[in-house]
Amino acid sequence: MRKPYLYTVLLIFAVVTVILLAPWKEWVKTGIQNTLKRHGVEDVEFTVDSLAADGIVFKAISVPKMGNLHVDQATLGYSLMDLMQGQLRQLEVRDIVLKVDNIYVKLQKVVITFQSYEQRDIAGGEWAAENIDVQPLPVPVPALSGDGTFEFNPAKLIVRGDMKSADQQYNIVFTSEHFPEKSDNLSRTRINIAEFPWNGGKISIRDGWVQYVGDERFKATFDVQDVRLNMLLQSMLGDKATGSGRISGKIPITILYNGTPVVHNAVLSAARNGRIQIADDAIPAGNEQVGVVKGVLSDFHYNKLDISVGTDANKKLSARMIVEGKNPAMFEGRPVKLNVQLTGDVLSLLQQSAPVFSDPKQILQQGEHANP
Repeated sequence: MRKPYLYTVLLIFAVVTVILLAPWKEWVKTGIQNTLKRHGVEDVEFTVDSLAADGIVFKAISVPKMGNLHVDQATLGYSLMDLMQGQLRQLEVRDIVLKVDNIYVKLQKVVITFQSYEQRDIAGGEWAAENIDVQPLPVPVPALSGDGTFEFNPAKLIVRGDMKSADQQYNIVFTSEHFPEKSDNLSRTRINIAEFPWNGGKISIRDGWVQYVGDERFKATFDVQDVRLNMLLQSMLGDKATGSGRISGKIPITILYNGTPVVHNAVLSAARNGRIQIADDAIPAGNEQVGVVKGVLSDFHYNKLDISVGTDANKKLSARMIVEGKNPAMFEGRPVKLNVQLTGDVLSLLQQSAPVFSDPKQILQQGEHANP
C-alpha cells in the first residue's frame, strides 16, 4: 500500500522540479517578443521578474525604435480564463519614461485596461495615468493626469487622450498615430486642443502637430490672449524696461529637428492704451537720432502698439514694433509714431533701428498722422 503513495510523492516532486527548473521566464519572454513582432513591433527588450497565476511582473522594458521608450516595472494581470481564451485583462505600469530627441516624457501609475475584439489581430482598450511630466518646456507646467483610449493592429497604433492639471487650467487633448518602421506613413501626434495660463493671460493651440522624424518636429499656431506687455519687454531688456497693458495675437511657429524655432509672420497687438518706460542705460549710446529714441521711450504713453515677429533666411528671429502715442515731456506732448526694427542682439535692437529716424523732425512729421 505504500508504493502508490510513494509514486504519488515522486510524481509531485518531479512536476515541481520541472516547474522550478524549466526556463519558464525565457519561454514567456520569447513568446511575447514573437507576438509583438507579428504586430510590427520589434527590438523590445525586457526581463520577466516573476510569474503567478494572476499576473506577470516585467522589469527594465525598453523599445529603442519608439523614441527610447523605457519602463521600470510593469504588471500584466490576467485570470486563468483569460489565458485559456488568449485575452489580456489589465496592465499596470509604475513608471514610463519616453525620450524623443531632447524631450523627456514621464508617466506614473499607468493603468491599461484591454477590451475584447472579434478580430484577433486587433487590440485596444482604455488607459489612465497620474503625474504626467514633460521636460524641458519653455514655460513651467504642473504635473498632469490623463485618460483615453487606444487601438492597436499590425498597421498602426492609435492613442487618444485628454490630460488636465489638478486646477483644470492646463488642458491637452491629443490623438497620436504610430506606424511600423517600414511603413510609408510618418508617426506623429496631433494636438487637438492645448490651453494653459501664461503671464496673466492664456495661450491656446488648435490642431498642432508633433512629428517624430523629419526636419519639422513641431508645428502649431499659438493664440495669445491678454498677456502682460511687461513680460515681453523684460524678456528683451531685463529689469531696465517696464510696460503696462496687455497684448494678444497669433504666433505660427515651427520647431526644427535641432530645436531651432521658426516663426511665421506673427502679429501681437495691444487692445488698450498703455505705457512703456525704458531706462536710458538700456539703450547703447549712439548718434543724435539714438538720443531722440531714448528720450521718447523713457516715458512713452501709447494708444496703439503692434509687434510683428518672424524668422529670416538665416533662422534668426527679428521683430518690428510700431507704436503710436506721446511722451508728455518731449515735443510739447505732441503725438509721434515710432517704427522700431528689432534684430540681432537684444541690447542693440533700438540702436539698429535708429536709421529709421533721419532727424527729429521726421518723428514730428510722422506724429502729425498719428491719433492723439
